[in-house]
Amino acid sequence: MSDEGYYALISSSDLYNSTVEIYDPNFSIINRFNKNGYIACVDVSESKVAILTADVGSDPAHFSVEIMIADLNDASSARTETFEAGYPLSCMITSEGISVVCTDSVYFFDSNCRKVSAYDFGEGSLYDLALGSESVCLLFKSAGFAISYELISLDLSGNINYKETFTETVFDLDVFGDTAFVLTEKEVHFINESSSGTTDIGSADYGCKLNAFDSRTVYFCSDSSASVLTFSAD
Repeated sequence: MSDEGYYALISSSDLYNSTVEIYDPNFSIINRFNKNGYIACVDVSESKVAILTADVGSDPAHFSVEIMIADLNDASSARTETFEAGYPLSCMITSEGISVVCTDSVYFFDSNCRKVSAYDFGEGSLYDLALGSESVCLLFKSAGFAISYELISLDLSGNINYKETFTETVFDLDVFGDTAFVLTEKEVHFINESSSGTTDIGSADYGCKLNAFDSRTVYFCSDSSASVLTFSAD
């Protein structure tokens, strides 16, 4: 769902494996996109829709992924591109185009579905991710006896903004702009290129979640309560 209230409903039909219906804030259908592939992820903005489908590729280690972007009200405006990749996990429409996270890499496309750049995970094991309007945050979990987590923030060209390592268990991650919020066992961490900080929250577990409100504020939610955490500009 977009911030303006537009949303996508995914279903299927007798003729197509996947159907994406677009609704406006008044719950009226304004468009329908039929796809032969299986929907992996969808994002909707105030004026655009991005749809990713995945099917068996020519390489057994990868999927054949189709990315499509179109105007919400005009199916004929659709532009598509097909590429071989890991399975698509998430996508987001940005001012620069579309950010796509797959199981093997992050891909950045412009508004015409042309691939601009990619960031390959190599041997890294992706643990969590968060997509923002200005950055992509990836969290990798190390293997071995001493478990640690590495946070990598990328700009929308695939360049690294910053990295951070955590030795406590990480339970959740969210991003606003280029600011990452990371929930560990006892703290919420605030990180961007110019500053960082922590706030003690007592204790956390896998049922706890973060929801970034702006670049200095994040909601911390547990099974029994919710609180607003605000970080200073220092």
